[in-house]
Amino acid sequence: MTVISLEHIRFGYPGFPPVLSDVSVRLGKDEILCIIGPSGCGKTSLLNIAGGFTPPEGGRLVFQEMINPQPGRKRIMVFQDSHQLFPWLTVRRNVAFPSLPGEEDSSDRLLRLVGLSESAEMYPSQLSGGMKQRAVIARAMTPRPEILLLDEPFTALDAPTRRELQNMLLDLRLEFSVSMMFVTHDIREAVYLADRLLIMTPGGTREMAISLSRERDEFSDEFVKIEREVYKLISAGRS
Repeated sequence: MTVISLEHIRFGYPGFPPVLSDVSVRLGKDEILCIIGPSGCGKTSLLNIAGGFTPPEGGRLVFQEMINPQPGRKRIMVFQDSHQLFPWLTVRRNVAFPSLPGEEDSSDRLLRLVGLSESAEMYPSQLSGGMKQRAVIARAMTPRPEILLLDEPFTALDAPTRRELQNMLLDLRLEFSVSMMFVTHDIREAVYLADRLLIMTPGGTREMAISLSRERDEFSDEFVKIEREVYKLISAGRS
């Protein structure tokens, strides 16, 4: 089942070559689609169009039978900047902030799922980078979005923390049946998380399904083989 589709998307900035030229991709229910490629290839632009923040110059976004809809609670964006929390609110109140009447009780469950129950009364200035991103993602899940749009959310984190948060995302996907579009420069991160890749290069786009065992052992021959294949596709697309 397709939850969102971007069809023949074109986009560019005045005076510059097009950033996106005839890009089409669909996101399935409960799927994680990782978008990967070199800087400047249009990854974030495509994510902004998917969220309704940037209108395409050509083509169309289709979500819930609407064409090019405005941003809403069913498509939530998470950025790489760790300063996304309100500094004057505690973690609990940050997470509960998007709640509508009757939804406030969900914040305790989300705090537990992201491992922040014991830090609920702390303020953002008292949190590590990883804890801040946990809180940001918990807040993003408060409206129960159908789609989570993530723009390199773990870039500034150390490797063990990144892996913890990657696993947290996989758990949230199962817990809430949420679909995700995840932009990253990191090939290993993309292969670890994705059900499917959208590889974007100046030479065009290419989709690639990821067929790995449930554990996704990054040191297995199977994992390394896919990682190398993705690297070759990106390198070939740049030449």
